[in-house]
Amino acid sequence: MRIAVDCRMIGMSGIGVYLANVVRAMSEDVMIDLFLVGEKEKIESEGIRYKALKEWNAPIFSTREMCCFPTRFVNQCDAFFTANYNVPFGIKIPIFSMIHDVVFFDVDGLTGSIGKMIRFILMKRTMLISKCVFTVSHFSRDRIRYHLGTKTKMEIAYSGINNWLKRWKERQTTSAAQLKNYFIFVGNIKRHKGLKTLLEAFEKVRQREKTTKLLIVGEKKKFRTTDQSILKMLEQEGGLEGVEFTGYVDDDTLYNLIRDARALIQPSLYEGFGLPPLEAMYLGTPVVLSDIDVFKEIYGDAPVRFFKVSNAEDLASKMLDVKTGERVEYENCLYDLKRSAQIITAEIQS
Repeated sequence: MRIAVDCRMIGMSGIGVYLANVVRAMSEDVMIDLFLVGEKEKIESEGIRYKALKEWNAPIFSTREMCCFPTRFVNQCDAFFTANYNVPFGIKIPIFSMIHDVVFFDVDGLTGSIGKMIRFILMKRTMLISKCVFTVSHFSRDRIRYHLGTKTKMEIAYSGINNWLKRWKERQTTSAAQLKNYFIFVGNIKRHKGLKTLLEAFEKVRQREKTTKLLIVGEKKKFRTTDQSILKMLEQEGGLEGVEFTGYVDDDTLYNLIRDARALIQPSLYEGFGLPPLEAMYLGTPVVLSDIDVFKEIYGDAPVRFFKVSNAEDLASKMLDVKTGERVEYENCLYDLKRSAQIITAEIQS
């Protein structure tokens, strides 16, 4: 079977990592010939094999993408797959696409009314023209159906541990974690990530443990939020005691920081899946999570500590409950992107 795949997001974080791992797994199937659209260097750096490649790199969601996509190359195949909801005009073969979440509809303040309207139009169109739409959790599937009101077939293809992290962990077998007394927060810093609750909780933790630190992965100067209370907390004289921004870190440094942490804290108000907790447990690091529906779905059977969402007092209690040096094991029930690729491939081939 010939499957065309839009690979332009390979090399990006988030969806790009998901896409690279899924397409790599597809390329290992001897029953599939892949016809890829994207940048040769990035695709081959991921170890992806293909039958044919069309080098093309117009920006995602651009006018050029929608109107000038290499449809002649794509339409010679049996099916088209994209890991996002940016489906160009002119594709005449069966379309299989993804919508990872609808956070822009569920959480106020992330975009203006025009941005919300554009996303709605694009997602609605993708739902209508796709033979099947994949998403990363039952929670996301239900929210997509709620907002887009469509009967289009949907399947769950969970996110999961990527190959790069697996290889990284294998290289670390001779070196144990250098466990330290700090908590770590990983993720973009937007209102729905719950950072305000974490900062309030950490202040309470510091009242009990004066040497504990909180690492926020990212650069403070690039901090963006519409929640003025968070800005005031960070900009007060001297900043929040014990809170440190790591600045930019590469993947190797990031995984070392997660592995060595006392615990990873994910205080989100909303997620479509939420990958950092899975990566942390894979590295043996304890996790404290808000008790939102999607986390209960993904991590309900995992060795995590849940706290009441937006409740700083409860979060502080759960953080203090984690002892320095505590480790977890979660390898036997991991979500795996290779398994997700099998789900996607089976649906396309059916």
